[in-house]
Amino acid sequence: MLTQDERDLIEALVRRKRLLPPAERDCPSPKDIRTWVVWLARTSGFQPSKRRPLPGKRILWRAYVNLQKQLRVWRMMRD
Repeated sequence: MLTQDERDLIEALVRRKRLLPPAERDCPSPKDIRTWVVWLARTSGFQPSKRRPLPGKRILWRAYVNLQKQLRVWRMMRD
């Protein structure tokens, strides 16, 4: 679902901005798509809770569009 560049960028954003709770900060990269989706949504302000553990389609769309913009810049800087 996500390319390696997208996963690398999501992980870098989440860890740099400290968007994970303290218990999850030292965890390795996630293996399942659900965790990647939550991490992606966190980059645009989503905070999971008991009532809303997963983001909605608007939040995901906004996060994905922002990810694609940042990915273009990241690739240009890398190359």
